[in-house]
Amino acid sequence: MSSPSSPARSRLHRLVLFVACICIGILVGVIGSRITGSDHWFLAIPALLAVVWLFVADPNECQRCSQPAGTKDSGKPDA
Repeated sequence: MSSPSSPARSRLHRLVLFVACICIGILVGVIGSRITGSDHWFLAIPALLAVVWLFVADPNECQRCSQPAGTKDSGKPDA
């Protein structure tokens, strides 16, 4: 069994969260559109994705991938 922080489990968790955000956004769009007649309610989809991303995103994951191997924080290669 894999550990809770394994990359595959993390990827699956993010995929499930992404699909849930899309479904909830569509639900809000459909309900709001039927009540008010405005399709602007479907903007809930990208808005919900953005808000959830602010809570879920880990900037350290991005920085780890962008640093070449053998470099320090200063960006200069090790001697």
